[in-house]
Amino acid sequence: MATTSDASRLPTPWEKRPPPEILLVEDEPAELYLLRKGFDTGPLPVALHSVPSVSEALAFLRQAGPYRQTPRPQLIVTSINLAGQSGFELLAAVKQDPDWRKIPVIVFSTYTEPAIIRKSYALGANCYITKPQELDAFVGAIHALVAYWFTVASLSDPLASPGEPDPV
Repeated sequence: MATTSDASRLPTPWEKRPPPEILLVEDEPAELYLLRKGFDTGPLPVALHSVPSVSEALAFLRQAGPYRQTPRPQLIVTSINLAGQSGFELLAAVKQDPDWRKIPVIVFSTYTEPAIIRKSYALGANCYITKPQELDAFVGAIHALVAYWFTVASLSDPLASPGEPDPV
């Protein structure tokens, strides 16, 4: 019976690529700390970029101002309850823009009201996750999010030309 050692195994697809780029939109420092902990201890390395507001998220996506050199994210994770504009406005802006609409937007929120969840999906959310209250479950939800979106799901190429049509 043949066996392989760790040194001779084939690398997984993510071992051949740079870490996926994630834009995190969260304005609460304590929540941001927990989210970073979850992403930092996740199943694979990620390049996490965080901004505290919808206006900064849009500047990041436009690569404007201090975000001129930032990469296009492969995933956006946002809260609904943000200072100023809400996560709903971010969802609407991302899903209405032909250059951004292919980027999955994950709502990670404390709200459990069905109307808020429905509104998130109506505006184009790709997933709605209710933030667990227990730390282990919270971190586990982040790990599951990363595992699903970067090992199970197939995402659009973030380096494709903006507005490039899908091949049919």
